[in-house]
Amino acid sequence: MQRSDESGASPSPRAHPALEGVGAFLAAMLGKGYELGLLDHETFFKCIPARRLMLDLPGTVRGSILQKVRFDDMPICFDLSAEACGEMLEFLMEQRKITPENVLKILTPERCARYLNHKQLWSIVTALPFWHGIRKGVDPQVLKTEFEYLTILLSSALKHGLVTETDVVDGIGIGTLRGLLLSWQQDDLIKRMREHGGKAEQSMDSMILQRITIKAIVRRIPKVLWEKVVNPKIEVAYDLWSMRPPESTPPGPDERPGTTYSIIYGNRS
Repeated sequence: MQRSDESGASPSPRAHPALEGVGAFLAAMLGKGYELGLLDHETFFKCIPARRLMLDLPGTVRGSILQKVRFDDMPICFDLSAEACGEMLEFLMEQRKITPENVLKILTPERCARYLNHKQLWSIVTALPFWHGIRKGVDPQVLKTEFEYLTILLSSALKHGLVTETDVVDGIGIGTLRGLLLSWQQDDLIKRMREHGGKAEQSMDSMILQRITIKAIVRRIPKVLWEKVVNPKIEVAYDLWSMRPPESTPPGPDERPGTTYSIIYGNRS
């Protein structure tokens, strides 16, 4: 058995390139989920049990979790196999010698996205059906938070290149998007498109989303957004779907533009 550092000290951390694409997207969603209170350690370990977690982590991170949380001055933690680390972590968590909160302080969203299975991380991100819109018994403030999370999800997917503005517009459909605008807003959008349509710096689809806004789409047609954009363009396209049961359903007849917005946010001016 070889020690990572013959002096007995824990291995020095190495710099990693910045996360990109799906990894950066998942790290952002985990971080925001914790920040908004939609995700917690219980959700995390329900989706990724302790033994499974340790199998996917490199030795330096496994050792850091065991040493810094529980075993001070025990460099042997860095020599243990993944299986042994998993058994130890599971036992110590059962005995409440290690808290899940402390494990996740070391296992940051960035580390999760770098080392763990992306399908499993997606199962954590989508643990709550926050794209279902209005649901009986759910507090309106909770629904607002869920809509904020879905807004962040789409914005982050656009930022990190998982989807394009064209994917969003084509997926939802011009007819549905037009229904989100008042008549004067439709006229204003047409005017702007005529004025700027020939300029290369802004695409037509970008102008449409700028006028309608992602927040309005999320608040008023969340299930349409999920079924027409998130599912095919993110879950399926990036092979994230299979770890989470397909619990989302096609939008029902009540999901009309304005329904969700009016109930949660009041009538528009």
